[in-house]
Amino acid sequence: MQPQDYARVQRSLDTGRPGIAVTQLQQVLGRDPMDADAHGLLAIALLASKRRFAAEVEARIALELEPESPFALRGLIIVELALDRPEDAEQHLDALAAIAHNDLWTWLVTASVYRDLQDEEAEWEALGMALTLVPDNPELLARVSNFHLWHGRTDEAEDFAREAMQLSAHNSSARMAMGWVHLARADTEAARDLAISILRDQPSDDGALRLIANIKARQNPVIGLWWQWNVWMTTQGQVRAIALLLGAFALYRFASIAVGDLGYPDAKPIVTYAWYGICAYTWFAPAIWYRMLNRELAQIRLDPDF
Repeated sequence: MQPQDYARVQRSLDTGRPGIAVTQLQQVLGRDPMDADAHGLLAIALLASKRRFAAEVEARIALELEPESPFALRGLIIVELALDRPEDAEQHLDALAAIAHNDLWTWLVTASVYRDLQDEEAEWEALGMALTLVPDNPELLARVSNFHLWHGRTDEAEDFAREAMQLSAHNSSARMAMGWVHLARADTEAARDLAISILRDQPSDDGALRLIANIKARQNPVIGLWWQWNVWMTTQGQVRAIALLLGAFALYRFASIAVGDLGYPDAKPIVTYAWYGICAYTWFAPAIWYRMLNRELAQIRLDPDF
């Protein structure tokens, strides 16, 4: 694949136009059907177009044609992540780093794998390698912003998101990162404006639709409290989150026993029912949120002639 072809395709992907990237790659493959790099990039473009199984086929073809193609390996890793197979994806990381150590996308993909494996240290190490290579890339800065936000560091997340926006105000990843920062700060109007701006360019963008769904959940009087609690819990890490849940149950048991010992036996059922109510709320609220999310994602319709 020629450098100019790669630049055109990458620009289409960076600006949230995977359909155009697919067409561009099909043109490249029309000239050379055995181009492994083009097949690998096509897998990524197809995945961004929500055609996961077609993406896996292209990734496998690319790897068969050229086992040491960085695009083929990258495509396969991203597809395996999309298919919820991070352990399989991790097996290809060493090979990818060996042949494309100085490629920004090697470390972005590596960070994504370790994010799914919940290895915060390894994820940050991969992002640090990427920042060393290309400190002024808006896609990378948006990704670093997301990393800080997931771990509850809103100020750092905002700094990186603003820097990404300054470099490229039209970059969808930069706008998305800033949208999530605005939502974390309860500025739902600003977050919604950014999500809408992305959907104007790419109406089927999953990330923007998810942001819209989260904004609605944040504003919803029924599940708003659950949403805020859930977001906070996700920043605590798995071990601490489990400890907090166990602590909450222990507090309930202590309160249930204490009201009886203090001479208020009639209050014990109230404590119990309050606990059951909280449990029921945290059980049904996610289902309501998923229905809201699915309603947003249901707006996506593929052209039957495509």
